[in-house]
Amino acid sequence: MIAFSISIAHMTVLTRKELRSNAIYRLMIGICALDMVSQLLGFIAFSPFWIREVKPGEECYVTTTYQDAMINKYGVGLLDDTQRSSTWLGMLMAFYRVLAVMFPLSPVIGKLSRPIVVPIVVLMVLVINGLVSMAAMWNHEIKRQGKDYSCDGTQHILPESEERYLTTVPSDRKDLHNKITLVYGIIKALPSLIEPILAVMLIYQLHKASKRRKLLSKSEKSDHTTKLILFVTVSSFLLEVPNGFSHFSYSYFQNSALIR
Repeated sequence: MIAFSISIAHMTVLTRKELRSNAIYRLMIGICALDMVSQLLGFIAFSPFWIREVKPGEECYVTTTYQDAMINKYGVGLLDDTQRSSTWLGMLMAFYRVLAVMFPLSPVIGKLSRPIVVPIVVLMVLVINGLVSMAAMWNHEIKRQGKDYSCDGTQHILPESEERYLTTVPSDRKDLHNKITLVYGIIKALPSLIEPILAVMLIYQLHKASKRRKLLSKSEKSDHTTKLILFVTVSSFLLEVPNGFSHFSYSYFQNSALIR
């Protein structure tokens, strides 16, 4: 919830009238909004303090209640969608900034700066990433389980009255599941791998622009948008690259306990 509070403070700054006229800040508003949704979904999906129904003796169960199984399947899928969309928007923001510095007088940059463009881009990114999440969710099934494990590692039969579920991948969809997971990991990691390249290009182009301004005897101005982009690049790289490669490598494990 600390991160959510910081995001609210961040949003109040970004939505100021003088900042909303800048396409970079409008993209930042979209990224911040998606981050806030991700933080709420993350709390719902993984918080040990509520929603998760754990009774005495069930601390080591691998199965869950039906409600928790639904959260695992759909809530986590939606969480991945918003997280991944935020990362892709960060990459597009860096790309736009590079183009704006390289071609400041281009009419294309002027068209991309129109207020309607950013909402359309955010919606398109959400829909495309949502389709990927839907493909991953469709491949999973929620099945009732008759057995579970105690904390001492022994397996026991569950009472008929105790309904416990597990989100699994049917064995006949194993190959498809591995392919989807591979693509899933690439899509998660790709923007964070591209962003450092864009950051280097941006720094280089800004250095060239700075030299031109000096030749024209123009005063230097603080470039806050570049600092924001560099911050987003570093944080995104540290978060999404390991996450993406974990999905990438997971696709090569053929004997997962979740494939049944």
